[in-house]
Order: sequence, then C-alpha cells, then structure tokens
Amino acid sequence: MSTVTTQVEETIQKEVSRFDPFEARISELKEKYSGLTITDIEDKENYELVRVAISELRSIRTGTEKDKKEIKAPFLAACSTIEEKAKWIIAEVKKIEDPLQKRKDEIDEEREKEKAEKKRKQDAALFQRQLQLTKMGAQFDGTNFVLEGVEVNMALVREVDEETYNTQILSQFKEIFDRNEKIRIEEEEKKKAADLLLKQQQEALEKQQAELKERQDALDKQQREIEQRQKEEAEKILRSRMNTLTVAGMKYNPNNNTFFYDELLESLEDIKNDTESGFEARYKILKEGINKREKEKAEARLKKQEDDKQAAITAALEKQKKDQESADAAKKEQEKLDNLRKEEELAQSSDKVKWEAILSLLPTDAALKEISFKSPKYRKKIAMFIEKIEEIKNL
Repeated sequence: MSTVTTQVEETIQKEVSRFDPFEARISELKEKYSGLTITDIEDKENYELVRVAISELRSIRTGTEKDKKEIKAPFLAACSTIEEKAKWIIAEVKKIEDPLQKRKDEIDEEREKEKAEKKRKQDAALFQRQLQLTKMGAQFDGTNFVLEGVEVNMALVREVDEETYNTQILSQFKEIFDRNEKIRIEEEEKKKAADLLLKQQQEALEKQQAELKERQDALDKQQREIEQRQKEEAEKILRSRMNTLTVAGMKYNPNNNTFFYDELLESLEDIKNDTESGFEARYKILKEGINKREKEKAEARLKKQEDDKQAAITAALEKQKKDQESADAAKKEQEKLDNLRKEEELAQSSDKVKWEAILSLLPTDAALKEISFKSPKYRKKIAMFIEKIEEIKNL
C-alpha cells in the first residue's frame, strides 16, 4: 500500500472518529424514547414529551449533517482535483494506447479469420477425406475410420496436412482398397464371363425351343389339316348314308337323332361310326325289312280294296232294307220325336252331360303323344300339360 493511500486513510479515520461518541448516545436515545407514543388528541402530556424528543433528535440529526459536510468538504475538493487530473492522464494515455489497441484488434481479427479459415479448410478437407475413405470401404464408428484392421482417428484425418494425409493415412486405405478392388474386378469379370456364357446358353436354348415350337406348330397344323380332311370326309360319308336311308324310305327324327320306318329304328351315331362294310350290312338288313313291310302294306291295301268293295255291296243292300224300314217306322219315329226332344233337353241340362261335353273337347292321349318338341323347355311343358289333362279326366 502506498504512503499517500495510508495517509488518506488515517485522515479519514481521524475525521470519522468524531462520530464515535454518538454510538453510546444513540443507545441512550433508543432506551429513553423506546415505547413513547401519543394515545389520542387528549393525551397532552405524552404529546409534549414527543415534541421535546423530536426537537432533541432533530438537533442531533442536523448537527450530524453539518459535521458530515465539514468533514467531506476537503475530501470532495481533493476528489475533484484528483478526478480532473485523472481525466487528463487517461486522455493522454488513450492517445498512446488507442492506436496500439486498434492495431492489436486488427491483428487479433486477422488471427481469428485465419483460425476460422483454417477450421473451414479442415472441415472441408474432413468432408472430402471422409467421402474418399468411405468410398474405399472404410466405416466410421463415431471416433475412428476403420478398414480391415487399419484404424485412424477422425481428428487426425481432419487436422493433418495434405502430404501427411496422402502418404501416411490415405496410402494405407488405398492399399487395402486397391487389393479389394482388384479382387472385385476379377470377380466381376468372372461374373460377366459366367453371365455371358449363361446368356449364350439361354439364347441357344431359346433358339432350340423356337425351332422345336416351329416344328411342333407345323406338325399341329398338319394334324389339324388331316383331322379336318377326316372330319369333312366323315361328314360327306354321313350325308351320303343319311341320303341313302332317306331314299330307302326312312325318316329322320332330329329330337333323338334317329332314322325310323315303322318299328325299324337306327341311331345316327351308329350309322356315323359304321365302317363301310358295316353300313352296307346294316343297310341290307334295313332294306330287306323295308321291302317286307312295303309288300305287307301293298297286300293290306289290296285286301282293304276288296273289303271296301264287299262292304259297299253290303251297304247298298242294307240301305235298301233300311229305306223300307224307315218308311215303316216313319210314323213311329214321329211319335218318338217329342219324347226324344224332351229327353235331349233334359240331357242337355244335365251336369254330367255338360262335363262329358267339356271332356270331349280335350285332346286324346294318342293325339298328345303324336306331338313332339325339340327343346327341353317345351318337352317339360308338354309333359306337365299331359299330366294336368290326366288329372282333369280323373276328377
């Protein structure tokens, strides 16, 4: 501590010691006036005591304020002088200091720029080097770049110069990469050769399959042509056989695909599947049957003609006899007319007669059986119709 400072402090302490007696006095005043108060406006005694206390305290307070100003006055004057002198010194020092500080700040800024540029370059280098190393197959584990036993810290990769990086770091990874790349290229060449061989084999197989397909298509076409000719020939033969049977007198029923003549019946399928000799034998039998039935029909027609002639003679004689009998019975007939008329009227009004008249309007079983339909729908309908007719007749 300087001598000036010590002297100042001693002076201050000496002046401040003038207030020391007041410490005991303040304790006395606190004890003297503690609890003093005025109860109300009628409390004149305490009011006077409070007034005296305030006067005494005010006197001490204002005296202390006066003493304080007297003590501070020389110090304030000294402080003002010190302040003015200090301001002059500071101003003169700043004239020398400011250019130096400005230049230092400029140098510090350049250093920061260089530091930032260095960091930028290192970051850029790290980015490029990281790309380079990872392309070579290196893996980054968060701290180091690792490739098949070679392990380098990321900070080292970031901070080393280009030459050190190329000769001591990159070269290690490149050696492994080149070895792996050589193996990869060899394997790729092998794969290309294998793919080429496979492609050639596939092309050869596809060509062989195409040729086989072409030959198969030709065989299929030839087979279809043969089958078509066979079909056309079979249809021609079938048409010829159908025509032969038709000429022979047989009729074709498309509902069940059969040829028939009276009770003679032949399936179209059997006719179609017959061999030539088989059909000739079948036709021979059918022709003999048809001829036999034609002969029987001719004989029946001759017999019918004779019977019709005899019946005509008999009918003429019967007619002559009936005419005579009619003349004799005319009278009796007239007598019966009235009775018959009454009987007819009664019969016409009979429900039974009416019902029988209705039933007579229905088709007979024989007539219904002669009706045939081709489609299943109408065959089902005619069967239901016949069933309903039978049901009505049996009521």
